[in-house]
Amino acid sequence: MVEKVKRDLIAGLVPAGGRGERLGKGPKGFLKLNGKTLLKQVVNNLAGVVDRILVGVPSDHLKEAKEEVGNMAEVYPGGKSRQETIKLLLERSEEQIIVIHDVARPFASQKLLHKIIAGATNFAACGSFIHSHLPVFFFEKDSVISSIPAKKILIPQSPQAFRREILEKAYRLAREQGSEEQTTYELVLKLGIKIYIVEGEETNIKLTTPFDWEIAKKVIAPTFRRNKNGN
Repeated sequence: MVEKVKRDLIAGLVPAGGRGERLGKGPKGFLKLNGKTLLKQVVNNLAGVVDRILVGVPSDHLKEAKEEVGNMAEVYPGGKSRQETIKLLLERSEEQIIVIHDVARPFASQKLLHKIIAGATNFAACGSFIHSHLPVFFFEKDSVISSIPAKKILIPQSPQAFRREILEKAYRLAREQGSEEQTTYELVLKLGIKIYIVEGEETNIKLTTPFDWEIAKKVIAPTFRRNKNGN
């Protein structure tokens, strides 16, 4: 009799606790593209890939979020920042592999999710990145002082995935140092851990500004709708 190998359980964390101030349309999770809220799109994307989904939203939107996701996900109050929301959701989870899927990136494919989970399973930390087409310049006051060539630059995306113990150590260190970083990648890198690279997707843009929203609405969302309809 062949013994079945037990696989790691996977939790998907959806930080959606922000107020969407830069976009200016309220909490992003409840904005609609192609007739569905961003929250529902992200949860639907995770549902066929992970074992459990935990969502963090503003405390005054709990009822609305629960109505959106139904029994596909657990909904909890988010924190004051993305970092705090992820920490709160991490504490409520117990799975060995943790996937972070920002509600502001509704166009990530399930194919990308599978690749990232495989990367985290094998290498402990994994994320999606795309190559930069431009160099980065450093400045002081009103002068450029140095640069990094484009071939050495990656632009981070999410989803991203980590082994549970890595994230726990990263957030413990952040608490001890009182640090607040823009990305989870930065927290993990502070541990001296390398992050395995998965090629991201050009359409997987982050919806942050009104311009991003117009691009999503007029360019990317119609393409996704056509592909879904088989046209």
